Amino acid sequence: MTYNVIIGSPSVFVVPVDARGYVYLVKIYRQTIGEFSLEVPAGGCDRDRPERAAKRELREETGLAATKWKLIGINQPSIGVMNKKSHYFLARGISKRYRDQGKEEGIQRVVKIHLHRALSLAGTGRIMDGQTVTALYLSAAELGIIKLNAINTSACV
Repeated sequence: MTYNVIIGSPSVFVVPVDARGYVYLVKIYRQTIGEFSLEVPAGGCDRDRPERAAKRELREETGLAATKWKLIGINQPSIGVMNKKSHYFLARGISKRYRDQGKEEGIQRVVKIHLHRALSLAGTGRIMDGQTVTALYLSAAELGIIKLNAINTSACV
């Protein structure tokens, strides 16, 4: 049997949430789908530890900084074809500290949207990036907006 495997480096996904419950997403053109996509700031670890990479990606893509960081999840999003590990962070205490560099990375603009609206867009398929959807729902659970129930795995056996 032959398998094709994509070897990937670890990546980070950041959900920056301000004091009023707004998140900052990036609007970026994705060649793979031929259209724009709303996504959380994200990128590769590039030999950095995940939290340091998350801080760098937030700064580079949005010009924002955060004073409070929490790792809210780790997964392998496409374990059947790729070995990449994804780290999800919630960033709080948001402030504009840096020049927005997102255009250098292909980002059209930063979009400020309430987390409840972002969850609605994710739930109805208007936000399509799977890792962004995961990041938004993990953040909502961490903030107590939604409750993630444990699954009874004995029913699956």
